[in-house]
Amino acid sequence: MERVEYVDRVKHVWSEYRTNDEELAFALGIEEEAESVDVSTKDGATNVTVFTTEAVYHFGTFRADYVGHASRSLVELLKHFRINLPIEYVVAHQTFHIYLTAGKLSQVNASIR
Repeated sequence: MERVEYVDRVKHVWSEYRTNDEELAFALGIEEEAESVDVSTKDGATNVTVFTTEAVYHFGTFRADYVGHASRSLVELLKHFRINLPIEYVVAHQTFHIYLTAGKLSQVNASIR
């Protein structure tokens, strides 16, 4: 299930799915083109925010702080939005922001943890 709110006339969709398999299935159904993706890991929780041409999507069950099912699902989510980063990169950086221009990766801002 999802929760939709409008903040300053921008549609925000919060995923309220309890597992990353359910959340990934929901994300794979998003047909909009991503403009940027923010992955932020803090205190053992990873928040993923996908900014598309029509809405902002918020996810909370993916993980970027260890190699496992939840981080592999995150890599699949990124691939869906045409971002091909290896799991090693995701786990090594844990927090990063990706910018896309015309559907192609244009810039990645990250720091090694």
